[in-house]
Amino acid sequence: MKFKKITWLSLLTIVALLACKKEEIEVSALPVNSTAADLEKYLTIQKRAQNVPALTTRIFKEDQVLFENHQGESYIEKDITLTKYHVFLLASISKTITTLLQLYDQGKFKLNDNINDYLNFKVVVPDYIMAITSKMFLTHTSGIADGKALDMNIIRKR
Repeated sequence: MKFKKITWLSLLTIVALLACKKEEIEVSALPVNSTAADLEKYLTIQKRAQNVPALTTRIFKEDQVLFENHQGESYIEKDITLTKYHVFLLASISKTITTLLQLYDQGKFKLNDNINDYLNFKVVVPDYIMAITSKMFLTHTSGIADGKALDMNIIRKR
């Protein structure tokens, strides 16, 4: 089976892999004329290279599954292999990422675009001179404080 285009679900897989890595990595693109075997090999290489314990990928076109791959351990301590029956807990962020990737697939933005080009307010990180990109948001590398770091910053300003 040949893939003419990597769908947004493939991009989601790559973004998930990137989000698991702390240092900057380079992910090479999969050639347009890749087969299912090529994609499986690519995912295996990326999973190992980035030390990801488990990875599941499904590519759909309408209601037909074009590609399905499950690798790794869903529960490392108990040596439980990931299967297509594994249930993943999805948080609210998954809806946001899905929407963003659909917009990306429609060509509405690029991953390296400055997010301030799309907002009606300005987002900045103090002492950070680089533009904050969509890719940085999706991989949690924007430098924007949240959680305890944000709470402590608010407490200090009071």
